[in-house]
Amino acid sequence: MKPVTKEDIKREVDTLPETVLNRLYKFISTLKGRKSKREPLPTYDFKGRFDQVDIRSKAYE
Repeated sequence: MKPVTKEDIKREVDTLPETVLNRLYKFISTLKGRKSKREPLPTYDFKGRFDQVDIRSKAYE
C-alpha cells in the first residue's frame, strides 16, 4: 500500500464540493488539538546549601 502524501490529500480536497468544505475544515481543526498551557513547577527555598548550586553539574562530578 502506497503511503498517503500531502499532494494526494490536496488533490482529493480539490475535488470535493463546496458544501462539504466547511465540515472538513472543522474536522481537520479538531485533529490538530490544542496546546495546553503548562504551569510552572513549584519551587521551594529551603535555605540549604544546594539552593544556589547547579545540581545537574554537581551530579555528574
